[in-house]
Amino acid sequence: VTLWEATDRLGGMLALAGLVEPLLDRYLGWLLGEVDRAGVAIEVGRPATPVLVKAAGADAVVIATGAVWDVPTDLVRSPSADVRSLPELRSWLEGGDSVDVGRAVAVLGGGKAGLSVAGALLRRGRAVTVIEATAVFGTELGLPGRWRIVSDLETAGAVLVGNAGLLNVDAGVVRYTADGATEQVKADTVIVAGGARPEQALASQLRGAFGVSVHAVGDCTGIGMLEGANLGAAELALTL
Repeated sequence: VTLWEATDRLGGMLALAGLVEPLLDRYLGWLLGEVDRAGVAIEVGRPATPVLVKAAGADAVVIATGAVWDVPTDLVRSPSADVRSLPELRSWLEGGDSVDVGRAVAVLGGGKAGLSVAGALLRRGRAVTVIEATAVFGTELGLPGRWRIVSDLETAGAVLVGNAGLLNVDAGVVRYTADGATEQVKADTVIVAGGARPEQALASQLRGAFGVSVHAVGDCTGIGMLEGANLGAAELALTL
């Protein structure tokens, strides 16, 4: 087995998640150790194209390109609004200059990713509001974990707004509807923590390009997060 990684580091979004969740950082370390013990050849900074994959002479190709976490194009925002995607927070989460993120922050998306980022922001002295379209926060979590993380965030000072309909993001403010009324919250920085979409470009390019068997696992097949990636990878490994 040879693992190609287009960037200069392994872990993808799990590496980013590990910056705010020590347990996930430990899990990533365990995965890297298992890969090393299994004798997998690792090549970082190695992007894949149909030509390069064909030249490698593989009998089977597994695509695990994950998801794209970006700012949705349909987000109504002014050009002067400071809106970031999760990957754009990497340098700040790694200990970059605190002025990179404003004092008041709105997190758009109340899933596990949004709640974890909210916790990291609180620990670094930010005033945080999490805005979620549904009534439930942390839907990826079981109980009582979901209750615990919500309770901990609120105790630490976060404001969690559910059943919110996002209207627009302007410079320094986010407007939304809740309970039939139009509300707004101060936000020097807005972080989009939802709306991930499968990165399917490479899989589409490789399928049908030549005769090798091509498989896809993880979020590039549909957003299943960490659990879905593990289950899909295990099933495919047994099949191969």
